[in-house]
Amino acid sequence: MDLVVISSAINTCSAPLSYYPIRSIYSKEERYFQTLQSIESVKRIPNKKVFFVECTDISEYEEDIKSRVDFYKNVYKGNESIIDGPNKGMGEAVSLLAADTEDYENIYKLSGRYYLTDEFNYPLWDNDNTIMSLFMENKWRLTVFYKINKRQRAQWLAIMSAMVQANESRAIEQMIMAITDFKQIDRVGVAGLTHGGTFVEF
Repeated sequence: MDLVVISSAINTCSAPLSYYPIRSIYSKEERYFQTLQSIESVKRIPNKKVFFVECTDISEYEEDIKSRVDFYKNVYKGNESIIDGPNKGMGEAVSLLAADTEDYENIYKLSGRYYLTDEFNYPLWDNDNTIMSLFMENKWRLTVFYKINKRQRAQWLAIMSAMVQANESRAIEQMIMAITDFKQIDRVGVAGLTHGGTFVEF
């Protein structure tokens, strides 16, 4: 059995990010409906459970999301200063640490508001490899969608934990480069809208 972890931030605050003055051009309602597309898209992955982790206050949407996934957890309370801070990767690290990922063969991680497309080719992912894509000239890891095999789970979680403990300002795309035992895939089959409104496909 595999697990899909969707890390989500639907109701973002207005504070700027470290690398961009606008946290999101989308309203809470818009981000919610974009996130429903994320949840629907993971049906392309068979034999899995879905763990949805939210890191903002979305009390009005929680029951609906719970009805669409296998597991739900909200990590906002107690982590407000981290999640609303300027380092976006910190909220994601907190979310991933909160998901119960033990006892699964593979852990797929999908960022909320991104979705799997018709180009997602499941047979390429149906194996015991950790799978990641590289992007940008610096060869950082694409983190909107990737897969962690159980052999790399401890290292993956250690990276997230170290980020939180150090209040890490570096991007999660850079920090996850510490995982070197992985299979590279060039075309992932995922798309979505960035916080600034740009449509991207990988």
